[in-house]
Amino acid sequence: MGLFDFFKKKEKEGRKSQDEKGKTEKVFYDNGNLKEEFQVNKVGEKHGLYQLYHINQQLQVQRYYTNNVQDDGEIISYHEDGSKAKKVTLLNGQLSGDFFEWHNNGKLKNQGNFKDGKKEGLWKYYDENGQLEREESFKDGVTDGILKTYHENGQLKSEGNIILGGNYKLYHENGELEREGNFKGGVEDGIIKEYLESGQLKSEVNFKDGVLDGVGKTYHENGQLKSEINYKNGVEDDLWKIYHENGQLKEEGNCKNGKLDGINKFYYENGQLNKEFNLKNGVRDGIQRLYDENGEVTVEVNYKEGEMQY
Repeated sequence: MGLFDFFKKKEKEGRKSQDEKGKTEKVFYDNGNLKEEFQVNKVGEKHGLYQLYHINQQLQVQRYYTNNVQDDGEIISYHEDGSKAKKVTLLNGQLSGDFFEWHNNGKLKNQGNFKDGKKEGLWKYYDENGQLEREESFKDGVTDGILKTYHENGQLKSEGNIILGGNYKLYHENGELEREGNFKGGVEDGIIKEYLESGQLKSEVNFKDGVLDGVGKTYHENGQLKSEINYKNGVEDDLWKIYHENGQLKEEGNCKNGKLDGINKFYYENGQLNKEFNLKNGVRDGIQRLYDENGEVTVEVNYKEGEMQY
């Protein structure tokens, strides 16, 4: 492309034309198709009907102006295939009242209400199949109240409000509760519980300002306690225990600042001691013993600062 052709192309892109009376202006796409058509007043301001077109010449939206200020009233915009895209209302120059938006296939995409240009009240959002995905409440344009989301099968997926805090719940696709807890200042705070699809309790832990703190418990599918672990400032600290599905103790030990520290013991399902070893700040230190199921010592080794002593 030569320099002359380049400037000729730029002149063509977005060019305007004016009718003989000087009351209507047109703007074109670079392929020559009409993009905008609008009436103007004597000083060149938009005044009267304004129309915007898709590149395929399908009307996208039309509205009215008075001295370059958009008039109040209902505004409908359209997709390239001519189906409705949005319907809004202007009042005193701001969005007001009911708002609707549609997917290209004609299914409702979202609906809600505006007040003084801000979202107000309950808003609903849908997927392309028309299935409700989310419900959210607003006040003065800010989330206010319960937020709900839904699974593809229509079952409630979650409800709560992370921003404002308070209780929240998550659900499995079968409708059973999956998780419940509390938010405070945008982070989890207090007891958090998780459940299996069967409804059986899976775990319960405590958060403080978004960090694990206190006793955390997990459970086997049969409901038996699986583990008990103490947390402090987000890491394992103090005593911990793990259990077999039959309820017998499987492991027990101690942690300090997230590292194993002290005597740790492991047990067979019949309750007989399997092995025991000592750690110091996460490193083996001291006598380590292995036992058979009859309680007889099979191996005994001594460690010092992680090194085996011979």
